[in-house]
Amino acid sequence: MILILLDPHNVESFYEKTLQELNNVAIRPGKAKPDIKITKKERGGIALSTLTKLSHMSEKTFNGILRAYKIMNAMVTVRSDPTMDELIDVLEGNRVYPKLLIVVNKIDLLTPNRLKKLKLKFPDAVYISSLEGTNLDILKDTIVDKLELIQIYLKKQREKTDFNEPLIIKKDSTIKDVCDKIHRSFAKQFRYAVVTGPSAKHTNQRVGLDHIVQEGDIITIIVKKF
Repeated sequence: MILILLDPHNVESFYEKTLQELNNVAIRPGKAKPDIKITKKERGGIALSTLTKLSHMSEKTFNGILRAYKIMNAMVTVRSDPTMDELIDVLEGNRVYPKLLIVVNKIDLLTPNRLKKLKLKFPDAVYISSLEGTNLDILKDTIVDKLELIQIYLKKQREKTDFNEPLIIKKDSTIKDVCDKIHRSFAKQFRYAVVTGPSAKHTNQRVGLDHIVQEGDIITIIVKKF
């Protein structure tokens, strides 16, 4: 995720300049990667399958751009409606698409009318005052939500759950991901895990490495003894 922290004066100008600088170095914050799959073949030309109507270019132009990148034989499946620039981004293969969070600081210096106008222009931004502490808790929660982080709790056998130091992992992580986070040897020595919480069907459910954990799970990892 990229967080852009803006001063309340000249917000629009600095925001546009920052986005331009990021775009110049192949970073596309807040944008979804175009859903284009290209499978090269030995022969047969370009077989283009579009699951949505192309509104930014014709199929001829699309194929012409592919050939300009020396793709002459390929199966191409398009599930989005890319612009020519977005197609070129995919073909270049070095673009990144991080999430974007806009934060406007020093709102204590703004008039209610100016703040209202900014919220209309940047409705998804978080408005804070670091001096007065306004909305800092909202900012923290928004960062966690944007990064899709969850908390789980680890419990050693025959010991109490450690609620003081939760393990922070990405949403949709598996037990294997948890093992790797604890120590790289855990997955190799893994026997089973015991899970209590939202992802479990019942208390102390035994699960394998592919079990997907959820926020608030209590997990015990059982490893082989040597």
